[in-house]
Amino acid sequence: NPQPECVYVMATCCHPDTWEILKDQAVVIYHLLFNKSTVPWVKKNDPQSLVLVSGSAAGLSAIAIGHTLGFRKFECFGFDCSKQDGARHAGAHPGLAAGHEDLEWEANGKKYITSKIMVNSAAEFMHWIKKHDIKVVMHGDGLTQAMVEETDLPNAAIAGTEKAKLVLS
Repeated sequence: NPQPECVYVMATCCHPDTWEILKDQAVVIYHLLFNKSTVPWVKKNDPQSLVLVSGSAAGLSAIAIGHTLGFRKFECFGFDCSKQDGARHAGAHPGLAAGHEDLEWEANGKKYITSKIMVNSAAEFMHWIKKHDIKVVMHGDGLTQAMVEETDLPNAAIAGTEKAKLVLS
């Protein structure tokens, strides 16, 4: 249910039903950079709009939007990129099955059940926090959190640790 007091920042690649739901709401749109044809298409068809490079996951898009808006400190929930008790932490995914086959991945001395797509998302996340001037505290216990611990970056930490307090200070 749309909330009239919200401004919705939406990618143009959202499902068509989204636009009907938000038709009377305050909406700011942006385009995700998918491939080399995105920028020429946007220049021709929507030249005043914004193109963001975010990655393949909604959480990465949220960080990219926040970064574009000037935010530099993020607390991230649901970036586990692994399964727990045989299920994806975030629940079922409506996307294609290709790339979602289970595989085992090790990080920080622990093995995780994940998939090619989730490993890709975790790698994109790690790239983002290495390349951008952001500080990140991770909540949860999954593959991405283990990668953050293993890499020991000065701008990223796990919630509840002393380092997390320093990162967000």
